[in-house]
Amino acid sequence: MLHKNRLKWTMVLSNMNTKITATGLILLFMCGCAQTQKRYVLHETLQISKEQISAMEEVVEVQPANILALKKLVSAYITNHEFERARHYADRLLTLDSSDVDAHYFMGLIYARQGFEAEAKEAFNKALELNPRHIPSLFAKAYIEEKKMNFYGARKLYYEVLEIDPDDADAHYNLAVLYDKKLFYPKKAFYHYEKALNLYKQQNANPDLIFLLKDRIDELKLLARDE
Repeated sequence: MLHKNRLKWTMVLSNMNTKITATGLILLFMCGCAQTQKRYVLHETLQISKEQISAMEEVVEVQPANILALKKLVSAYITNHEFERARHYADRLLTLDSSDVDAHYFMGLIYARQGFEAEAKEAFNKALELNPRHIPSLFAKAYIEEKKMNFYGARKLYYEVLEIDPDDADAHYNLAVLYDKKLFYPKKAFYHYEKALNLYKQQNANPDLIFLLKDRIDELKLLARDE
């Protein structure tokens, strides 16, 4: 059976009414022993060609304070796993405005992708200090806590997301997986799986994900009957 723990990387670029979302999946293959594989699924709007990147670099050469172009460059280089280039432009953003939430969040992503969890957490904390309702940073911190096996710490962060947005399907899903596979509270897992399922249906989510949720909910129902 396949379970997916969803990790949202969401970048809300200032000065434009565009929300660019990237969702990462941790795939858990439940077959006696669990293997964890991390996979980042990036929104197609972040798939920027080298030619487009070169064009944006020309823009920031002429307009070094062009915040939007700098943020697009950071996003593009994170997507391409060119973290030193991404950090270069993230540093430029912070030089222009040390209170830019996106810039601190970008730095957290860069550190997290490179495996520097302490530095990543510090950057996400700074983003949350500037904007306590910054949901992507809460998800990112929860992911770090789960990697450290601090499941109660991760749970707290997912509930903080739900305080901001009670209908965040990914937060419900992650809580369900956490209760199901790590904290072993099947009733709470069932509740959050059902919440996630209903919300994903409203969003016309991937049919495979819908199927997996229904399958696990049915299994939990059977387990409850046997108790």
